[in-house]
Amino acid sequence: MQDYHSYTYQPSGESETSNSQAYKIARQRVKAKLAFYGHLTTYILVIALLCGIYLMTSLAAGHFYYFWPIFPATGWGTGLAIQAVFTFAAPRYSVNYHEMIEAEMRRMNTGRF
Repeated sequence: MQDYHSYTYQPSGESETSNSQAYKIARQRVKAKLAFYGHLTTYILVIALLCGIYLMTSLAAGHFYYFWPIFPATGWGTGLAIQAVFTFAAPRYSVNYHEMIEAEMRRMNTGRF
């Protein structure tokens, strides 16, 4: 049986430096995705709890008032949507960030400011 955990991907013609950079970028993207999923889970649980509180208090009062859980759901949902865009739709910006840092370091080493 093959041990897949010990396998490291090394395409031909690429240096060890580019592989370690690719690994760092991949690791950052995975961390961002896991953070998003954790945030989404918390959002769903808290909004469900707020909806449950709304339902129980409305039933106890005998009538339904305005649906107040929409306010935290909308505000928090907007932040969650922005996080989703930067996590899934625009992950290439993290690559540009690293490239910009490297370019700045090269400029600093050459003395051009």
